[in-house]
Amino acid sequence: MLKKCRIILAALFLIGITLLFLGVGHNCWGWMAKLQFLPSLLALNLIVIIGVVLLTLLLGRIDRYIESLKRETIE
Repeated sequence: MLKKCRIILAALFLIGITLLFLGVGHNCWGWMAKLQFLPSLLALNLIVIIGVVLLTLLLGRIDRYIESLKRETIE
């Protein structure tokens, strides 16, 4: 019984995280991303924490740059 519950939860997390990466259902599945970040934070795994923060900052800046280029081409 416990194995079936773990498989179902793993499938739900796989689907939820995949939908988050695709940009679908942020309101429904957003808590899963925070839950996935929590173990590395609790383990004080500084390399993972710094890597996630740097990737977030870098990809956010790239996304803003691409959006600004799109706005310039439209205008």
